Amino acid sequence: MKKYTKVVSGIAALLLVLAPMMPVSAQEPTTDNNTPGVEVENKKTVKTVQELLDALNDDTISTIILGDNIETTQKINILRDVTIDGNHKSLTYTGTFGKEASSSNTVWGGIYVLQVYTSKVTIKDIKLTGGNGGLMVNGGDATLIGDIDVSGNGFGGIEVSMGSNVTTAPSLVFENATLINDSESDTVPSIWTDGIKEEYQDEVKISYNGVEAAVSVDKEGKVQTQLFLSKENVPTGDNVTILDENDFKGEPVVEPTPTPTPEPTPDPDEEENPSTSDQGLLYVALGAIGLGGFALTLKNFRKQER
Repeated sequence: MKKYTKVVSGIAALLLVLAPMMPVSAQEPTTDNNTPGVEVENKKTVKTVQELLDALNDDTISTIILGDNIETTQKINILRDVTIDGNHKSLTYTGTFGKEASSSNTVWGGIYVLQVYTSKVTIKDIKLTGGNGGLMVNGGDATLIGDIDVSGNGFGGIEVSMGSNVTTAPSLVFENATLINDSESDTVPSIWTDGIKEEYQDEVKISYNGVEAAVSVDKEGKVQTQLFLSKENVPTGDNVTILDENDFKGEPVVEPTPTPTPEPTPDPDEEENPSTSDQGLLYVALGAIGLGGFALTLKNFRKQER
């Protein structure tokens, strides 16, 4: 029994020497989603108009993703801060227009596929089609990202306006976005303003680099500013005033110049890498001693066996 005890003692001694040299996997700290003050993004993918409406009514959902092309017979109002990720899908209005319940979207019925009402909304990569207008920013703050297609709406792409009870100026900002409107014409602008109260005129923000022409149109005493993607579509007439389109072009989007990542400054209190430090060398030496002791123990054990 003593023979085996000596062997076990030798192995134990070796393990004690080598233990500090064994690699240890450091676990990354985990984030507790329930930690107070830590905002966790909650995303929801929707495939039907009812799922979309339910998600808009759930203020715990911060991002709504279209998982399929969706058709709706009612206009969709956005009344809270949220992100709508169109996921390159379409939202199409298929209902009727006006008191006569016409199927033509050239009959005015005040139908916008989406309306951003006094809320802060980000919309990305989506097609809004089939309505009188694709999008209405009604006293809200809309940021558009990616490809925004507003083709196929009867009166225009995007209206920027203020309703009768709205007391905040609307804002429409394109952030690395491209506006698409294949149905733009002299009567179907891509962007237009309407109903902006006089005291808020200077606060209205429209930032988009793709506008090629802007005009002021007097419609029986009601003045609209209309923006076009093509100069060929600019309307003419005594009631039309050509504006300086630069007033409606946002500042060019300039990508920040990447800066080299600075070399990390060594922390004097931080432990050096064991593979290169003096302490690591000490571990190697101790390991060699331990191996020697183990070999000697094994040799003595074999002699006694004989």
